[in-house]
Amino acid sequence: MLTRSAALAGLGIAWLPDFILRDDLETGRLVRILEDDIHDTGEFFLVWPSSGGKSLRLRALIDHLIASQAKTNP
Repeated sequence: MLTRSAALAGLGIAWLPDFILRDDLETGRLVRILEDDIHDTGEFFLVWPSSGGKSLRLRALIDHLIASQAKTNP
């Protein structure tokens, strides 16, 4: 992810979902700033064609994202 890479390189501020940055925040590679000024946690949507059903890989991704989101926003 380009935005994450730029932040890790010290090139600026990144506003990304917590689950993308969790490891970087826990290890101290990135730090939180402006926490008091950001109130919208945002949303994201997954869209896939209805034909063919859900593959096991897609189901695993959906389950992972739901679990990650639950840890971030209990």
